[in-house]
Amino acid sequence: MRIKKGTTRVAIIFDRVGITVKLPRIYFARAWEQFRYYKKTDGSYWAGIRLELVSYTADTLDTAKFFLFKGMKDNWREFVFYLKNKPRICAPTYFSLFGLINFQKTGRALSEPEEIKLFERLDQLLNEGRAEDPHTFINPKNYCFFGQMIKAVDYGNPDIQKALVGCETKIGAVFENTK
Repeated sequence: MRIKKGTTRVAIIFDRVGITVKLPRIYFARAWEQFRYYKKTDGSYWAGIRLELVSYTADTLDTAKFFLFKGMKDNWREFVFYLKNKPRICAPTYFSLFGLINFQKTGRALSEPEEIKLFERLDQLLNEGRAEDPHTFINPKNYCFFGQMIKAVDYGNPDIQKALVGCETKIGAVFENTK
């Protein structure tokens, strides 16, 4: 069993079973600090709560919604994206309980030389304008081998989903020829 921590989610990888369990990271203390900031500046927690509910989404950085719900939202988006599109370059996400817990197929982690080779190829696609959010797209740690093919295992971000759908054949060819 291995544990990987990202900004908004924790992945518990059960290699022997071939399943990864993804849980959202919920930052109660940081969300509370956001509300305390609103009280200090606006004089009321309610002003902050109204602002959060009306003005921000869970994708807006450094907001209470981000700290509380971003991991759940990414889990849910990953599940729905896989369910609707079944992209061959994404690891299957089998089940999600409304984003609270995801079950995904586990692949073999890339070795360091494989990561370097993949990074170079992804960087070429990024320079061609294939992805709007390079952080997840270009990070080789977000990919695993499934047989002879590399697949994305972190695709909850809508920008990554657009890149994957928009050029699936080109990305798929890059992944298949990486080894």
